[in-house]
Amino acid sequence: MSKFKKIAQIGSFDVENYGDLLFPFVLKHKLSNYKIDLFSPNGGRMPFNEEIIVYKATDLEKKIIEEGYDALIIGGGDVLRLDSSILDLYKNNMSPAMSFWLNPILLAKKYHIKVIFNAVGVPFRWRDSEKRILYQLLKDVDYLSVRGNHSKILLEECGLKNVKVIPDTVLNISQIVSLKELKEIKLGLERRNIISSSNRYIVIQHNQYNSNNIHYVNEFKKLISLITDKYNYDVLLMPIGYVHHDIRFLEKLKMDDNIRVNLIEDKLSPMEMLSILANSSGYIGTSMHGAITTYAYQKPIMMINTKRNYKREDFLEIIGKKELEVKSVFELCKIFEESFLKEKVNNLKLLNNKINKHFSNISAVIECDQNKCLSNFEVNVLGSCLNEISKLEDEVLNKFKVYYYNDGYSEDNMDLVDVYQENNRYWFCLYLNKEISELRIDPFEGKIIRYQSIKVKADGVEIPCQVIDSYYNKEEELSYIYSLDPQVIINGVPSHTIKIEFEMIGSVVSYEELFMKYNQKMKENSQLSIFDWLKKFKVNNQ
Repeated sequence: MSKFKKIAQIGSFDVENYGDLLFPFVLKHKLSNYKIDLFSPNGGRMPFNEEIIVYKATDLEKKIIEEGYDALIIGGGDVLRLDSSILDLYKNNMSPAMSFWLNPILLAKKYHIKVIFNAVGVPFRWRDSEKRILYQLLKDVDYLSVRGNHSKILLEECGLKNVKVIPDTVLNISQIVSLKELKEIKLGLERRNIISSSNRYIVIQHNQYNSNNIHYVNEFKKLISLITDKYNYDVLLMPIGYVHHDIRFLEKLKMDDNIRVNLIEDKLSPMEMLSILANSSGYIGTSMHGAITTYAYQKPIMMINTKRNYKREDFLEIIGKKELEVKSVFELCKIFEESFLKEKVNNLKLLNNKINKHFSNISAVIECDQNKCLSNFEVNVLGSCLNEISKLEDEVLNKFKVYYYNDGYSEDNMDLVDVYQENNRYWFCLYLNKEISELRIDPFEGKIIRYQSIKVKADGVEIPCQVIDSYYNKEEELSYIYSLDPQVIINGVPSHTIKIEFEMIGSVVSYEELFMKYNQKMKENSQLSIFDWLKKFKVNNQ
């Protein structure tokens, strides 16, 4: 095996999030014969490890030319998606889809580089208008693996066949970092008075959701009292996802009258967190990687999944422990006593063997001389856009989606609003019946939009709005939204606003028109790749 092959790994490695920072750590140890560079939307120095550089996703093409990568490895994490609401820290960058997988695939095809998906997650179902395009983009990647059956099903609905299901690779952490090493790290935390010297403690974590729901918080307090008073354990409240603001919920669980409950307020590195989890008496929380790494060291877990997140369900299914899923906060104490306290970890060897085989397969793909790069890849992708999405052109465009921000955007907080049209002017009025600080308007989903202006008023006064993935064409003096999920964000709605007015002067761009533009450019320059053309279009017209 060559020691000089180079890999680019793309993921969310530039934010303070426990699980995301462990993905490159595991990959580095499992593929130690390769030079691996990391890429993320923001880039910079890796959190908690200043020695590691994370390059910006926008620098990927430049680095491909400089380094001559042999493979692009995408993931892990829930990166196979098209929404633009992964993290607030990424709002000013290109869409997550472009950063994490779409742009890397296009660049890999352009430069004849292998594409490998490293046990990624698919968090949402694809629209019908997206499925055929996704099929063309993914059907010839060199290795496609996901971390759960739900993700596999969503890809198979798009027509993809050879999708492998691999346990989340972070589960392999116990083969990389020994419990002895982690005990030394934990002793260091004790010497710094960050944690006590107790060896009989249960870690509790929770993200910020429901931090203002007093009934929800009280159920956790009941569980804590049960753990400390009846079963004689200490409770350690430990934030895991700093980027997800875990501390907001955990602060609500501090109990002044219970000295056995302690909140860790110091920021810990992933290895320090791991040392606490691996040496604990168990873990209860919403963080999937909190559960995974605890389970990796054969300690019991309970997975809080009141929001019914598929990745948590998939993990519990893979380890055969569905009884440890908490779907209702009112089941906390019951599941703790009936399942958590009786938990036995008995299938780690089989799961780790699957992960080891997975990395062997990745290495074999990297070493193989063959590359699945079809000469007509661009035509297939564009043809899919034209054939599938243009079917929507004849629909009546009389409704826009309006999302109300509430700890994120979701279908539960969305309205379909009737839109009025006169020539190329589209407008609607929306009356609010509650206090809203942020809105998201999705006009013409599944289409590319060309517009002259977009304006939003709150009670008659114009307020700023942000159009996602918008590019200005100087020749036409018009802007384009190059996204199949067009979004207008209004994140400064004044207090006590009653009436929102939205107006757009613009139109839907047919994919046939875009295809014709590219074909015309091809006549002028037969060597022009669609990737070069789109890049030139955006650079020249920003």
